[in-house]
Amino acid sequence: MDNSTIESTPSREEAPIAEGRVSSCGQFFISPLRNNHSPEVRRSLLHSFYNGLMIEAFPLEDELDPIETWEQHLNLLPIPTHPPHHLPHLPQLPQPVLAVTESQGEVVEVLLFFDAHLDQDKPLTQRTVIGGGVVEYFLESGCGLLAYFVVSPTERNRGLSKVIIQACVDSLYAIARERDPCVAYVPIFAETNDPHCVPAGEDSLAPNIRLGVLHKLGFGLLNCDYVQPPLSKHTKPCTDLLLTVFLDNNVPTYTVTTPLTSTSTTTTTKQKRLFLPAARIYSWIHEFWSLCLGQVCDDGVNVKLPPLRSTSISAALSFALPLPMGKAGGRSVNNNNTQQQQPFQPQLAVQRIAEWLAPFGNLVQQLRTADKIDVLDLRTKQIPISSDPVPARL
Repeated sequence: MDNSTIESTPSREEAPIAEGRVSSCGQFFISPLRNNHSPEVRRSLLHSFYNGLMIEAFPLEDELDPIETWEQHLNLLPIPTHPPHHLPHLPQLPQPVLAVTESQGEVVEVLLFFDAHLDQDKPLTQRTVIGGGVVEYFLESGCGLLAYFVVSPTERNRGLSKVIIQACVDSLYAIARERDPCVAYVPIFAETNDPHCVPAGEDSLAPNIRLGVLHKLGFGLLNCDYVQPPLSKHTKPCTDLLLTVFLDNNVPTYTVTTPLTSTSTTTTTKQKRLFLPAARIYSWIHEFWSLCLGQVCDDGVNVKLPPLRSTSISAALSFALPLPMGKAGGRSVNNNNTQQQQPFQPQLAVQRIAEWLAPFGNLVQQLRTADKIDVLDLRTKQIPISSDPVPARL
């Protein structure tokens, strides 16, 4: 059992986050980085977390953000601008060619956890990060993503995982209510490896165990396919993931009536089921993909993804001269290769984008066929879940 709790309002012993101090929650210290600490301390803590826990916990390159992405969202790196491509003419493109509707962007928070009773007399940068979570709030769709969650192997079975999840949920709701105090529900998604696609030996934690962790921490499985967009120019969309959602009291429900017929009478039984509207899921996926494609597409290439109810699932491509790739809210990344920039090849860029968007099109087709997507109990999904003791790490 987990006896650790996080208070919704600071106690007298807790320092306000806005003052840049670390707040306590039971036996752990939590340090949000977004509005906390000096830039030098934020950078030191972020690199300690990324190099000490994240790389080992997420060894698959396609599933881990470059650290530069987080540094830009934490104001540790400037969002780069890219020079325009001076082309003599534009290539032939699929019609129609549409302008890009820019997303409002996202807010990224990194929450780090420390032992409350260990090395209290040392500066925070000299203490050991024992766990952390990275969350992203998407401004346009009003949805959240528990992007990463990790607990040090030496700190398992202390209840830290539940504390991290609650802190991440509280952080996402706080970010949402900074913009709209009346927000009642924030869908919070989390990705996890599909045991049917990712063998246990290819990940730092067997996918079956990850599913068990998510179930115990209050997540349900969305009954739809999922494709993660490419996270950098050197990775591809990831089709080996399942999409889950955090089950708080605000998840919508509907009632299913089932007839029960016996030899003499006919009765009915009613069952409540959890669901998310397909349009709400797609609005988040659309925004997530748009932001990521803004990062990974070649300079000068715009991609406009189709609306859910569009008559076409084809993305419209256009070329802009110049294109302000350093737009606010984008997921641009500092690439070390920009100093030796390769000549722009439009047809190759279009081919690469077409390969990226093929699985996205299949996902759109599925979401179009239903108004709602059921949330399934992870234990009843036809994916074997390990009955071994579950470590406190996603």
